[in-house]
Amino acid sequence: MLAGLLFALNALLNFALTLVLARVLPPDAFGALSLILASTLLASMSCLDWARFAALRFHTVDAVAGNARLRPSLDAAFLVSVLPAMLVALAFGIGLSGLEATPHAIAALCLLPVAFGAFEYLATLLRSRFDDRTFLAMSLLRHGLSFLLVVPIAWRIGDAAVTAMLVAAAFLPVLAVGLFGLRGAHAGPAGVDRAQLRLFAAFGLPIVAASLLDQGIGLVNRAWLAREVGLVAAGTYALIFDTAFKLLGVTAAAAEAALAPRLMALHGADPDASRERLGRNLAITLLLVAPLGVALVVAAEPLADLLFAPEFRTAFVTLTPVAVAAALCQTVQISMLRPAFQVLQRTGLLLAASSVTFVVDVALLLVAPRADLAWAAITHLAALAAGALVLTAAAARARSLILPMTDLLKIALSILLATLACLLVMSRTVSAVAPLAGLVAGGLVYGGLITALDALGLRTLVTRRLDERRDRSATQAVQGPSALTQSSKGAT
Repeated sequence: MLAGLLFALNALLNFALTLVLARVLPPDAFGALSLILASTLLASMSCLDWARFAALRFHTVDAVAGNARLRPSLDAAFLVSVLPAMLVALAFGIGLSGLEATPHAIAALCLLPVAFGAFEYLATLLRSRFDDRTFLAMSLLRHGLSFLLVVPIAWRIGDAAVTAMLVAAAFLPVLAVGLFGLRGAHAGPAGVDRAQLRLFAAFGLPIVAASLLDQGIGLVNRAWLAREVGLVAAGTYALIFDTAFKLLGVTAAAAEAALAPRLMALHGADPDASRERLGRNLAITLLLVAPLGVALVVAAEPLADLLFAPEFRTAFVTLTPVAVAAALCQTVQISMLRPAFQVLQRTGLLLAASSVTFVVDVALLLVAPRADLAWAAITHLAALAAGALVLTAAAARARSLILPMTDLLKIALSILLATLACLLVMSRTVSAVAPLAGLVAGGLVYGGLITALDALGLRTLVTRRLDERRDRSATQAVQGPSALTQSSKGAT
């Protein structure tokens, strides 16, 4: 659970930094920065993430102890991908998105993907060793430097490329902390095992390709808006979809980070039980994510007034429901269904579903009746919905998980009634406090129904844990005086 919370904290700090930079930079500069960040994500995902996925799957304490070549092979997989990552970032940032090829922009597009990818790779190795303390130190140091040094300078100069270079520079001491935490993490110097590299590639590359296509939708849509409408539209699109995708995606990813290690261990011991665990994990993710989506739609207007500059507020309120629906579809693909295919090592099906997603998005952009923000948002939603349907059908055909249908119905009923309660309270409350009152009412109804219906056996689990704690306390209370008496007799 701690690993999931730390993952969520790091992602939320990333998002907070984006919001602050959107505040301090001029709108056109933030639009350019969003394209640099999008290029960074694309390059890191397409060229570096396969090594991270391999580390997540194969770099365990037991595996490292019995295989001296494992860590050097993983390091080699990352290092050979550095130059391609730089080239991809330059090709997308300058070639496709139309950023001006200044020395600062070129340096930022070369340095930021490598720094970001190295941070994620080292963090994965640390989590595989259950070294949460070092990962927390890396995250806090990185964001501390960003907020205390990068943001003031960005506010002062107002330049996107220089800001991106400063963000990359803030990673350097952070990477040193990560490397120090990994000292002595493998058995010593050993050669690179090419067979292991092929295994890593066969496992990781299909996942990377699928993730690249999924994320590529947002990147393509931003580039399309930048060319057809302008940089301000691209920045607005980034804020709207990043808000929804971060809120829902981070929650789902945190749940996955907490649940996945047990799932991997269970699959090796009992594959049938792992199918039941996969279905339960899906239901847990839905229980956490769906109410957050409803809350974001309800709170869109006050949230926009609080966080965003006036140029972004109207579009944010109007298009947040579309972004939330798209984020739910992506959560189905990535956090709910992808673990099933990772456990079974059938990652090619992930690539097939994501290919459908990407083709639908590009096709809808090509036939766009108008070039505006709303069409890009609708296109994003339609594409992710198509991919989610394809992957759901593939999971059903492969019988890769057993769904707890009764619990899913309980969760769906709770969400529906909580939403109705929220809307009812908002309709009967003055506008100034209506969103807050609606959220409180919806949250109380949702929590009460989940507890009353005992969805996923959560009420039973909590009750049992409390009973066990009371029993231990009672036992210690009885044994304490007895132990004290025996000690006195021994002294006598």
